Amino acid sequence: MSTFAHPAVSTPATSAPLLRRSYAHAHWYFLASFLVIVAGFWPTFFQPMGSGTTMKNLHGVTSSLWYFGLMAQSWLMSRGLVAWHRRTAIGMIVLLPILAVSALSNTSTMLTTSLIPPEGRPFVAFADFQLVAQLFVFVGLGLKNRRTPSAHKRYMAATALVGFGPALARLYGRLHLAVGGPINGPMMTQNLILLTMIISDWRNGEGRRRAYPLMIVWNLAIQALIVPLATTAAWLAFCRWFAASR
Repeated sequence: MSTFAHPAVSTPATSAPLLRRSYAHAHWYFLASFLVIVAGFWPTFFQPMGSGTTMKNLHGVTSSLWYFGLMAQSWLMSRGLVAWHRRTAIGMIVLLPILAVSALSNTSTMLTTSLIPPEGRPFVAFADFQLVAQLFVFVGLGLKNRRTPSAHKRYMAATALVGFGPALARLYGRLHLAVGGPINGPMMTQNLILLTMIISDWRNGEGRRRAYPLMIVWNLAIQALIVPLATTAAWLAFCRWFAASR
């Protein structure tokens, strides 16, 4: 699972200059992404680390490890350590279902015991399920395009933004920032970041990449559909069943 382009190969002195390695320093951006997660979840996970339920702690640890995995993959590929990059990728693939199960277990708990008002819980559950689906889809697309570095690295980089929604919702709430509500506000921020990345691709001559536009379209679809879908009788019945199944 190659998250970044392979290091440029040396060329003879008479040939064109070395090609610039795209995303060669992306580990710093992944570190910045992780710091956003830390800021969002500081009072509920990082500061009182280990004081929550088993599943809450497991989800916090596996989510953190995901960002460390992205950072490690970027750093390893920037130094041409392809074998170690692939070993890290295997670890992340093993980590993925544990991350997802722990996330949905916490969603089940939220549906029955939460500071969130009961009327808002089906909306949060809908957002949680689509975030897990988004993570699996982008990882799947990244694996499918593992032999096409320009596509693969972007699909994997997009997974760093999946956790922004819950983190920013908490951070904006603590800072009393009225930015479009707990779901729309974080997605708007995420879409602005994605739009910036798309513009950067075009300016660097790497346009026509699908990962970031796909994520924007996905986010806009969720923003448009969450109210009508999360209030249907079928979804409310599913939430009651899911909460009772834990």
